[in-house]
Amino acid sequence: MADSNYLTFSQRNNLVPLPEPIKLGELSDGLRRDIWNESDKFLQAVSYRNATTAERLLLPDVEELMVYVLGHIWEKPEDEIRAVPKKSVFVAVREHFRAMVFRGDFNIVFDLLEMILNEGSRLSSGHFNHFADNIKKVFERHRAAYRLVFIKEHRCYQFFPQSSEEEGQAIQQAVETVQDGGMQGAAVHLREAAKAINRGDEKGFADAVRESIHAVESVASRIDPKARNNLSPALNSLKKAGVIKHEALKSAFDKLYGYTSDEKGVRHSLAFDKNAPNVSEDEALFMLGACASFAAYLVRKHRQISPATHDEKGK
Repeated sequence: MADSNYLTFSQRNNLVPLPEPIKLGELSDGLRRDIWNESDKFLQAVSYRNATTAERLLLPDVEELMVYVLGHIWEKPEDEIRAVPKKSVFVAVREHFRAMVFRGDFNIVFDLLEMILNEGSRLSSGHFNHFADNIKKVFERHRAAYRLVFIKEHRCYQFFPQSSEEEGQAIQQAVETVQDGGMQGAAVHLREAAKAINRGDEKGFADAVRESIHAVESVASRIDPKARNNLSPALNSLKKAGVIKHEALKSAFDKLYGYTSDEKGVRHSLAFDKNAPNVSEDEALFMLGACASFAAYLVRKHRQISPATHDEKGK
């Protein structure tokens, strides 16, 4: 497979336009095509030819998994997935899979890929890891607004949204910092925020704002239990310990969080009041990035004053 940064001769010599980043909520035709190409290779790798009939069959464990996943995503009984006249289960699964990749909404394609990879992790097969690596490269090559990330603590794959390559890397690094700091509650909130954005609707964007802010609250309350509903006590603790050295910096964090938590701010008005202005995709993505970075900052600073406790499990 070509490197994700590979440019064709025509692209290198400005004879054709460079590929543009794909927007959130979109899967280009080319991206869908390459998702299917890798998916078809995967299906071929986990199947074999019947020596008697020459019919292609899925490995038994993989067949059960694929029928379950397709039925769950498509909300159809498993016998409907299997019951295709004169066709093997392999052909039926392949055709259903192909239809979902090419015609399904973008979030359905993500649900399908995540579920296959995460359900497949219980099988002792390297084919699933290889499939995950190839899907990662496909999204990178197409400069998609999503990246497939492996969440180490929960041993699962998840698509994270991003508005730029740099922002995506920053969010991923922030989530890893929060997880490595033992703040699992905050990490879960950030994962839920990403899932909510991937739903692609206004309620999902509002839910993402709320989950993002809860991630900051979760870290703050671990630093100082009095910070459960107010960030100031946690910042005061860091200031007293000499970790936050400038009052202006502490004040800036206080004001940022105050904006998001004020009864007229993002957390309440935008996320919960049905009469409030709609939360946009841009606002939801900004809050995910800002809160992930803020939570990671607090974790790093907390480690400086309490290094012995950073491996504790989050609440």
